[in-house]
Amino acid sequence: MGILKDGSILLNDWSRGESPSYLGDLKNIQNVDAISVPGIIFANQKMQTMGVDTASYTGRTFTADASTDTLTVALPVFTTGQAVRLTTTGTLPAPLAINTTYYVTAVVGSTLKLSTTLANALAGTGINITDAGTGTHTITGSIMGRIKKIVQNPAASTSNYRYFAIDETGRVWVQFQNIWSWLPGNATGSGQGLEIWKGYLFAIGDSGVISVYGALSDVGNTAAWTATWKTATGSDTFTCPTIAGSDDILYIAQGRYISRVEEAVAPFAPGTGASYTWTDTALTLPSGYRIRCMCENGVELAIGTWIGSSGLSTIFAAALEVKKADLFFWDRSDTTFRIPVHIEENGVNALISLNNFVYAMCGHEGRMYVTNGTSAELFASIPMSVFDRQQDVDHHLFFFPNAIAYHKGRILVGVSSGDTTSSATLSPLGVYSIDPKGGAIMMEQNVFSGNTGASGTIGIGSIISISEQDLLVGIYYDGSQTYPGSINRLIAGSTRYGTSAFVESGLYSVGSSKEKATFNVIEFSFGKTLSSESVRLSYRRTSTGSYTTICTVNSSTVISDGSSTKYQVETPLLSDLTDVQFKVELLCADSLSSPELIYVHIKKGY
Repeated sequence: MGILKDGSILLNDWSRGESPSYLGDLKNIQNVDAISVPGIIFANQKMQTMGVDTASYTGRTFTADASTDTLTVALPVFTTGQAVRLTTTGTLPAPLAINTTYYVTAVVGSTLKLSTTLANALAGTGINITDAGTGTHTITGSIMGRIKKIVQNPAASTSNYRYFAIDETGRVWVQFQNIWSWLPGNATGSGQGLEIWKGYLFAIGDSGVISVYGALSDVGNTAAWTATWKTATGSDTFTCPTIAGSDDILYIAQGRYISRVEEAVAPFAPGTGASYTWTDTALTLPSGYRIRCMCENGVELAIGTWIGSSGLSTIFAAALEVKKADLFFWDRSDTTFRIPVHIEENGVNALISLNNFVYAMCGHEGRMYVTNGTSAELFASIPMSVFDRQQDVDHHLFFFPNAIAYHKGRILVGVSSGDTTSSATLSPLGVYSIDPKGGAIMMEQNVFSGNTGASGTIGIGSIISISEQDLLVGIYYDGSQTYPGSINRLIAGSTRYGTSAFVESGLYSVGSSKEKATFNVIEFSFGKTLSSESVRLSYRRTSTGSYTTICTVNSSTVISDGSSTKYQVETPLLSDLTDVQFKVELLCADSLSSPELIYVHIKKGY
């Protein structure tokens, strides 16, 4: 890729990823797969939304019919399985009550029924309503808050009740068909952690309070919360990492402490003390440290820490956070840890282990380090030139502890804005990939709303790989939306990006004020014949100017060399150039296909 000896420009070798500078070969890659088939780029498939119509978050008036047990709702926007609550200016229809969660079922046009449990809603079993009540009644969908973590139930035998999520308000949500429904009943307070162990769901809130839900085999039927099951020593207002270890032990971190739960007598039951052993402070780190993330690495737990006194909203205040990112390693055999691996960054934000190496996202400038447990070195860094902020010191990125996953042979990280309150924007934000083979970086996915940060700040709270192709992405906030919390999903067969899959070259110096360059032949090479897909090529003369379209290549474009996979444009196109930057857009006509672009060769012609 780059300027060849004959002065032509070859755009290829996409898998090298984004250059550290806008003067490199590739400044920016968005929504493109450049790794799955080496040498070829495809348009990625777009994430979809999982949830309910957020219009239901605005209360809708309803009337009740005791003869049919139905509610007739003004402007119906409700979905079967959705969690709702009711209010009234008088008395609700009996036996309905305020401050109680119900589940929508039997939706027909503007009528619906309510169920007491999610399982009843699935079965279509509604509540027997005995009167119409008095006054004006209102039904409102339960609002999903900012997502902190998503977990998968490995024992789930159906597509329902397979995934759970916790939001910033402490609400726990369960996946039901294509929506998420609230499971009230855990201890109140902010949501800090979530884990599944021994067939039960553990939700961690403020001040170390742990609530347990299950057994999950009975979810939606007889499953229930054991609120405030335990209170762990330590407290953290940001996150409480958890791991269901390969040693069959549950680890819960709070502040500088790690608690552990072991099964003493099978089966574990939260209400049966003899079935488990609880160790409140199995490990204590030195004073001042706060545990932000953990991962298993062989027999050891890798523990990522930070030092400071700020909450999330002020986490970037220099006076409140120490530039120190220490990684502790604990073999779990006793209460001691090894001397930590020190990294000169503002805290360890997220960890993942691959092949007995630990990869750590650290600080606020997008740097990933790799360690063998003894020393650490810089592995990859998200280029600030992507954000056009290479000279701007106030460009804080944020990496949530659970927004990291291994998927399709690459590490995915959620790249979020470091400012959740100001009107300042930072784009492009979203799901980035880092190739563990060589550290190549590219932007893989926008959030479902299409906001890349240009129309409002973005935070990605959780990423979980649920199959070879599928992802769930928890949105912590999306400044382009009224209600920030949501869960996106990427599934095989999703619609491909139609106009948002592209690569930008670096800014090439191709001439001087006395000898300016002209290009008049452009060749495109594809891995397969174009049908309804096309590729658009544009250029600009500076790194910040507007792009001008050169040509759009489709199946009717002139074919060169008798090949059905090479397309050539032979018109005087570009002249009087000293510097030039190119943008290649992959234009998809449907969800099943994408242009398979091998290279673009921009020639001077003869």
